[in-house]
Formats: sequence, C-alpha cells, structure tokens
Amino acid sequence: MRRIWQASPEVQVARADLDATQARARAAAQPLNNPSLSLDAENADVNRRTAGLSLPLDLSGKRRARASQGEADLLAAEATYNLVRRDVAARWLKAWSTAALAARQSELGQRRLALMQRFDDLAAQRLKVGDISSPERDLAGLALGEAQVQQATLASNEAAARAALLAISGDQGATLPSLPKGLSPAADSVTPLPVDELPELRQSRAQQASAEAGVQVARRARIPDAHRSA
Repeated sequence: MRRIWQASPEVQVARADLDATQARARAAAQPLNNPSLSLDAENADVNRRTAGLSLPLDLSGKRRARASQGEADLLAAEATYNLVRRDVAARWLKAWSTAALAARQSELGQRRLALMQRFDDLAAQRLKVGDISSPERDLAGLALGEAQVQQATLASNEAAARAALLAISGDQGATLPSLPKGLSPAADSVTPLPVDELPELRQSRAQQASAEAGVQVARRARIPDAHRSA
C-alpha cells in the first residue's frame, strides 16, 4: 500500500501541504521581535554622537499564541493527510477487487470462447460427413457468435476497471495482484478503530483548535509591545 500512496497524486498533494504546514509551524514558533539600533549625530557648539538600542518585549504572549496556532494547524494537516491516505487506500482496494474480478472473468471468457470455437469446428466437420443437419450447424455458429460478443463485453469491462484503478494509483507499471483464494475474515474478527482516533474527528478537533488559536493571535496582535531601550 505504501507504493500506492507514493504514486497517488492526491497523497502527494496532501504530503506537500503537510510539509508546508510543518515549515509554517516552525516559523511561527520563532521570535519576530528584532532589536533595533539607532545612531544620531549633531554638529553644533558641542558635537554629539549618540547610539541607542531598543528591544521589543513580548509581554502579551504573541509568540506563544502563534506557536499554538501553528501546532493546531499542524495537527489538522496531519489528520487531513491520514484521511486522504485512508480514502485512497479504500478506493484502491475497491477498484483493485473490481479489476481483479474483471480480469478473472475475462480469462474464463477466453476459455469459453476457445471451447465454442472448437465446438463450431466440430459442427462444421460433422456437417460435411452428414452427422448433423444445417440448422444444427447454424446453432453452433450462433453459439460461437454469442460467445464472441460476451467476450468483447468482458474485455471492455476489464479495460474500464483497470483505467479506474490507474486513475487512483497513477502507477502504470504496477502488476495487478490476484484475488485471494480464501474468504475474507469475519466481521466480528476485525477490531474497530476507537471513535476518538477517527481521522474525521481528529481533523475537526484540530481545525477547531486552530480557529480558537487564531482568535488568540488576533487579540494579542492588538496589544502593543513594550520596548526596552538603552
């Protein structure tokens, strides 16, 4: 499944968004209040040269608020990334089973077509020696034609299923795995994921935390910084 995720355009976009959010979160945690240096000169009766250093002090917690918002945004991006991976995996599994089943049906159809072709050849030979009548020979030809039409339909279904699978994975060189021979595990043997760990719930909570942190950032931004000068 990792190979499918690596080849999926949707997962790649979500991964890029996650990396960008991580970078923004690191930047938000950095101090933005840089010290400033001022130089002044006055030429008069008494020449004066003065230098001043000013350092803004973040007493209102602006940096802490920005860091909290960055962390919340990062959690939301991680939840979105996991949600995209889960959805891609679910869609791929469904498309894979459909494509594998279509391939198996097409294979069986080829066998049936070969048998119908052999039956048609035998009917033609028996007609020559007088073992069957012309209507019976025509029935064999009709059966062969019906098998050919059905095989064309199966081949079309297989091509459509493979195209749908390719649209999800984006990997043209992937070999289609075969269907398992055994039955799928029973439903009672599968442990459900706890509700608190569902990607949708974690995403919603992270987005709520991000919105609340954004409110705190806006409130802190209205408070002027204190300055320490020397």
